[in-house]
Amino acid sequence: MAKCRCSRNVNIISLAFFSNFAAYMSLESMQSSLNRGIGTTALCFLYGSFVISSLLLPPLLIGRLECRKSLAISIAAYALYTFANFYPQWYTLIPAAMILGMGAGILWSTALFYIAKVGQKHAAEQGKKVNEVTAAFFGRFSAVMSMSMLVGTLFMSFLIEAMGSPDAEVLIVEGMNTTALGVVNYNTTDVTTVGENDDVVCGLYYKFNEAPKAKKVSDVVMYVLLSCYLCFNILAACLCLCLDEITGSESSKSEDRIEMNGLGEEERASTTEEEEESAFELMKSTFKLLLTDPAAALLIPMTLHYGMVQGFFRGIFTASWIACGLDFKYVSYATATYGGTMILSCYVYGKLPKYTSHLKIFLVTAIFEIGLFTVTLVWIPSNDPYSELWLYFALAVGFGICTSIFLSQLGSLYDKFFTTTKKAGMALFNVWNPLGSALAFGLSSSLYPVHMVILCMTACVVGQAFYMVAEWIAEKPKYRKCIKQNEKV
Repeated sequence: MAKCRCSRNVNIISLAFFSNFAAYMSLESMQSSLNRGIGTTALCFLYGSFVISSLLLPPLLIGRLECRKSLAISIAAYALYTFANFYPQWYTLIPAAMILGMGAGILWSTALFYIAKVGQKHAAEQGKKVNEVTAAFFGRFSAVMSMSMLVGTLFMSFLIEAMGSPDAEVLIVEGMNTTALGVVNYNTTDVTTVGENDDVVCGLYYKFNEAPKAKKVSDVVMYVLLSCYLCFNILAACLCLCLDEITGSESSKSEDRIEMNGLGEEERASTTEEEEESAFELMKSTFKLLLTDPAAALLIPMTLHYGMVQGFFRGIFTASWIACGLDFKYVSYATATYGGTMILSCYVYGKLPKYTSHLKIFLVTAIFEIGLFTVTLVWIPSNDPYSELWLYFALAVGFGICTSIFLSQLGSLYDKFFTTTKKAGMALFNVWNPLGSALAFGLSSSLYPVHMVILCMTACVVGQAFYMVAEWIAEKPKYRKCIKQNEKV
């Protein structure tokens, strides 16, 4: 790999992830409203399979396949899920979601591995510190990647607006117990009416499976939107195939046939065997960490809660409040607001540990989050929801702030607690975080939103309490001595 191509490869993989997740994130935000019941159940299976695959598949495939091939195959799983949304049924969407979950575990692990290796090579070529280069590369990757949700949802909004005429605009979605409003049925020329007698309540007691179904947008618009998303997925896979492989065999010269980690050809075989065995070693070390380190168990509720909050906003709040109370197109506006807030907040809150402790950051976040959920408990959407438009978007901003704090700080918190067992610690994070999202999506179809609000508030309080205990015992000399002894075993 030429010296000037390291930065190029980081730019390519960043653009690939941007293209792929601009399609996926906006499509995921529509599932609870677009494919009621099926969509959220499929997301539950998706995050469940992600938990399993993130532990088993990446170490095996990285050792056997080239990184660019692993990335392209993983993104193909996202394309399959997009394709399944053309005909969203139980037997199409759920299998595609499970395949996507397995692909997601491979995708993220391979991408992080690839960027780290590129950073190592670039640091060696430029004579710089590896940590500084990899931090810069990961920062560039995260900045481009975080824009995907904002751009994807805005693209969805503009496309729906451009292809829909004023006469065909849907005035309500999911129904409202207010004065009668017209809803266009795109399959016929009739105009149906949802009025006071439909007993459809938005917010805390919204019924996912019992609310009357109404067309949000025409099938033509949805097919065009899904076709664009499918093109985004294919473009991302093609970009990954344009990456330089990390084994660096472009040149025929023997001196150029050196891997990024500094190993020669003779050492490659033994390294590959170690990577293949690392899947089982990782599981062993992960279970050992969970059983021997109290902090590993004490951080479970907080990590689960982080995943639940993400699932609550993208799966429950967007359907029960935004889509029901306003309009389907406002789901994309609210999601874009949520994503834009995360972009700005991650940059700001990433610098907070320089000035204060993690304990204070998460404590203030927990209080702020309890306030947000309290608003959803006491607020009843009015008969004129557009008069309260600011409140819908204020909540989207609030949840974006909370999510961004967890996104920017929780990884470094795990790194602080598990300094000498980083792989096992991050493996636990990759298990509990998506498991929390799987719980939120899975329970949303059988519970009322009010139950999910109470469950999230409880998880927030319990998670914060357990985390405070973890911080307390981490300062005990007896705890540190016990951890050092377990590391030597």
